Order: sequence, then C-alpha cells, then structure tokens
Amino acid sequence: MAFVPSRKTGRIALLALFGATGLAAQQSPGSVPQSDSLRAPAQTPGPPLQRLWFTGGFGLGTWPYASIAGIASGWYSPGDVALGARVAHVGQLIGEERSDRALLIGARTRGRRGFLLAAAGVGSVASWRSCDGPCGELTRPRATAPAYSTEAHANFGGLGAGLSMFGTLGPAPVRYNAFALTVDIWW
Repeated sequence: MAFVPSRKTGRIALLALFGATGLAAQQSPGSVPQSDSLRAPAQTPGPPLQRLWFTGGFGLGTWPYASIAGIASGWYSPGDVALGARVAHVGQLIGEERSDRALLIGARTRGRRGFLLAAAGVGSVASWRSCDGPCGELTRPRATAPAYSTEAHANFGGLGAGLSMFGTLGPAPVRYNAFALTVDIWW
C-alpha cells in the first residue's frame, strides 16, 4: 500500500518549510554577519597551573577484607605532574592490619575545579595481625613495596572533597587496597 499525502499534509509541510527558511534568513537590523576572520582568536594557554593541597579521610579496605581505612596526604602539582607523600592505615578490628608511608609521582588532568590524579611510587609498609584470644600479636618486619593512588577531586574555593583508591602491591603480608572519601584543603 503506497502512501498518498492529503492536501492538508501538503499544506502543513509547505508552511513548515517556508517558515523555517524565513526564520533562518532574518537578521536583526544593523547586524553584520560574522565570518571566521571576525571571531575572537582562540586563547593561548597560560603558564602551568600550580597547586598545593592536603587531604585526609576515612573509608573501607577491600584487602584485608572488611577493614577500616584512613589516609592523610599532601600533594604538589606544577602543571600536569603531581608529587605526593602519603600516610595510610587499613585494618580489621581483630585481624590483619597494614600501615604505610609512601612517596608518589604521577599525572593529573588540567581542571581547576575538578580533576583526576593517578600516581605510583614506593612505600614502607608495616604489617601485623592481632587476635582476640591468647595468641597475642604477630608483628612482621617493615617491607618496601610499590604504592599507588588514584583520586578524583573537586574544590570549592579553599576546601574540596575527593574520592581515593590507594594501596600497596606485593606479597600478602604487605599488600592492601582501600577506598576513602576525603576532605581537601587547597592553596
């Protein structure tokens, strides 16, 4: 079955076509059409953005399982590069615990109000295990391990908020992974 337009459909189509054409051709009195040569030139980027911020927060660890996490860190960013120092702790109420001090270097996106950061480095990890019986506490020697941090930050003037995933890699006695919501202070 073929579609045959009615007279009413044809009139509506003609009105829509001519109405749209007429609106596109209208200009306000005295206006001059702009060409590409009259548009404002693109802004050139200024000097690299330098930032200094401190962050601290609490969250949960995924390894050791069902653990509570805390983090405090300081970052300096001369442009796209980020340099940081971190102190973190993750532990179960009774069971495995990890604590690290790490130096990190990474990259960040260019946003002024919000940005992402990824960094890796080296950390000194303390590890121990506690129990609720007569077994006492098992303390392991401090170890050096690769450390990482991935973060998302948003700042609102001098204060901000962030979400961090951080941890260390390596054998089970030093490895951990955690997430934390953070409060940031910016300069």
